[in-house]
Amino acid sequence: MSATWDSIKWVLLFGWGKLKGRKYNKGVGSEIKEEKIKFGFSAKLDANTEFKFELDGNLDKEIIKNSLNQVLEFLKEQKTNDSYKIPDYVHYLKDKKEWEKIDVMKEIRKKPKKKNKK
Repeated sequence: MSATWDSIKWVLLFGWGKLKGRKYNKGVGSEIKEEKIKFGFSAKLDANTEFKFELDGNLDKEIIKNSLNQVLEFLKEQKTNDSYKIPDYVHYLKDKKEWEKIDVMKEIRKKPKKKNKK
């Protein structure tokens, strides 16, 4: 691992530590909901390929460290897109100890299908 990546991890861990367990108020229509702050970062491989990583603020510090150690390997396994695509969402599965990629466009396409079935 490089010193650059270690510095990035340190900044991410510091930011995560500051936001861990915090909440914010979100206005939805006429009501206000309290929600947990989500912490994440983006990784852009090229002009067409980007990933949005999310770390849950309630995870243990060791789990966060392990998940960050796996980010570079996850990115090495990914293929770049030939044309622009909305960034994929990536979250850490603590029970499997791996990052899971969710294709945002595929999820968006599922929503109208679910509405049509009702």
